[in-house]
Amino acid sequence: MKQTRKNSSARFASLAGFTLVELLVVIAIIGVLVALLLPAVQAAREAARRSQCQNNLKQIGLGALNHESTHGFYPSGGWTYDWGPDPNRGYGEKQPGGWAYSLLAFIEQQNLSNLGSGTVIGTPAHQAAMTQLIQSPVDTFICPSRSAPRLPLTIWNAPVKNLGSWVRPLVETQGAFRLDYAASSGDSKFWDGDSWFASTPAPSGNDYSAADAAVSTVFYSRPIDDCDGPATRGGSRQYCQSGVVGPASEIKVQQISDGVSNTYFVGEKFMDPDEYASSSSLATNQAAYCGYEWDNQRKAWNAVLDSPDAQEDFQPRPDTPGFSGQAIFGSSHPGAFNMNYCDGSVRAISYDVNPFVHSYSANRLDGQVIGAN
Repeated sequence: MKQTRKNSSARFASLAGFTLVELLVVIAIIGVLVALLLPAVQAAREAARRSQCQNNLKQIGLGALNHESTHGFYPSGGWTYDWGPDPNRGYGEKQPGGWAYSLLAFIEQQNLSNLGSGTVIGTPAHQAAMTQLIQSPVDTFICPSRSAPRLPLTIWNAPVKNLGSWVRPLVETQGAFRLDYAASSGDSKFWDGDSWFASTPAPSGNDYSAADAAVSTVFYSRPIDDCDGPATRGGSRQYCQSGVVGPASEIKVQQISDGVSNTYFVGEKFMDPDEYASSSSLATNQAAYCGYEWDNQRKAWNAVLDSPDAQEDFQPRPDTPGFSGQAIFGSSHPGAFNMNYCDGSVRAISYDVNPFVHSYSANRLDGQVIGAN
């Protein structure tokens, strides 16, 4: 009897176990299931990141509308790459800092906007405040799909006239906050403030009188508002700024004749992934709040002023290693990039958007109102 029970127990134990083949089959099935599930998980994560990116642009758009309601115009593009923000210069054409700096107070970042207020350029207090400003990341200006460090090492061309020569060694060794979004310069031929501010003298302390005089003189000969008809005031139509954010701009709603729901304001900018962590590229080497410059401004192809061969150069595209993309929109998202319009709406735009449609949507006053959906 005992022997029978012993044999039955052994038989049961052998039936309850797995053979090596069965175990390998189970492992293979689990592997297949994981392989099938992983892309779905990654897609879900990217969808969440894309949604957060769209929300960031929505907040930027609402901030711009509040800025326009308060000051009567959209945020200014500032001066050029070798000028930084000045908390004592207010908003509009007198503010050397770029559009993102002017938006800070309207996206719940008043504390950053106030940094350095009342200090004098060249003093330790001013340098400390500006250091804190350019090294304080703002989540609203960062796309979560782009796995870049929050303070990438970069090169902000020295000297920054209203900050000092200390800027470049700081950003080269410690890094600086940088934008993932860029304002639209329309289809303007010139989207670099150097065309207007290259010879502008640095302020003496907080005295900008010489700089303001030089700026006024240059803008008289190169008027940014000479956008149709014959050249006037000795200027040329090629300097027209057809976007909503330009050098020292103060664009009002009524100047967006194509309609605020048809015109780009700010969108995602193209970047070379190799430039995420450290950059010397002309398209990504400046900090977030510098003036009107390729880094924080992007444009569309201009059928009249740009060569036909340049059409592809200005086409939006996904982040691509080895392509400079110094002036184009794009993103790290597959299939499309996000764009905020002047009415505050946010839309996904295909990388295959027709170049003319892209141009019409970037230009605020060309009479073309085709949406770039």
